[in-house]
Amino acid sequence: MAGEARSPLTVVLLSLVTCGIYSIIWTYRITEEMKANLNDESIEPTRELVLSLVTCGIYWIYWMYIMGERIQRLHQKKGLTTENEGMLFLILSLFGLSFVSVYLMQDRINKVYA
Repeated sequence: MAGEARSPLTVVLLSLVTCGIYSIIWTYRITEEMKANLNDESIEPTRELVLSLVTCGIYWIYWMYIMGERIQRLHQKKGLTTENEGMLFLILSLFGLSFVSVYLMQDRINKVYA
């Protein structure tokens, strides 16, 4: 699997310290890795990033939801089992806890790259 294992805590801290700039970069890179690993040409990192910025983060909350499904597909491709946690990521983000979603996502992705 092509991708970079990142420390979930570092991702969250860098996102907070840079006032969200790192989370934009992280979002793009994670989406790009999902496209490559899932061989899914319908995933467009640039489009998803632009939609997140243009909608002032509303699309990013939806992105959190669809990433749950993508992470589940990534695990299945590697032969691992996991649940679709998209709804959890969505709910956390709606309550202003998107940093928890980011932490959990990176943790789940790291399990595939390990």
